[in-house]
Amino acid sequence: MWPFRKDADRGSGRTRRVERLGERIAESKRLRPLSLDPDLIAVAMERTRRRTVAGLWFFLALGLSFTTTGVQAFLAGDAGTDDPVWWAAWTVEPMFAGLLILLLNFEAVILAHGVEPGITGGRGSSGSCWARRCS
Repeated sequence: MWPFRKDADRGSGRTRRVERLGERIAESKRLRPLSLDPDLIAVAMERTRRRTVAGLWFFLALGLSFTTTGVQAFLAGDAGTDDPVWWAAWTVEPMFAGLLILLLNFEAVILAHGVEPGITGGRGSSGSCWARRCS
C-alpha cells in the first residue's frame, strides 16, 4: 500500500513518476512554440555572433603579432632603431591587414543588404570598363 495514494490510482498505473512525466510533457508542448519565436532566435543568433566576432578579433590580433615581427624584420633589414624605416616597417603588416578587414566588412554589409558586389556602369561608362574588356 502506497502512503497517501488511492488504491484506484495504483491499479490504473497513475504513479507519481507518470504524473511528473505528464507534467513535463505538457510543459514541453507549451514551451516549444515559444522557443521557436523568431525574436528569440534572433537574440540567440546575436549572442553567438558577438562571441564569434570576439574570438575572431582575438585570433586576428594574435596572428598579427606573430606575422608583423617577421614582416618588420624583412623590411627593416639592417636598419637600426634610430632609423625611421625601422619604425615604419612595424606599420606595414597592420595597415594591410586593416585594409583587408575593411574590404571584407564592406563586402559583408553589401551582401547583407542584398546587393551583389561587382562592376557597375554601362558599356560606355567611365570607371572600370577596362576590367570588363570593353571595346
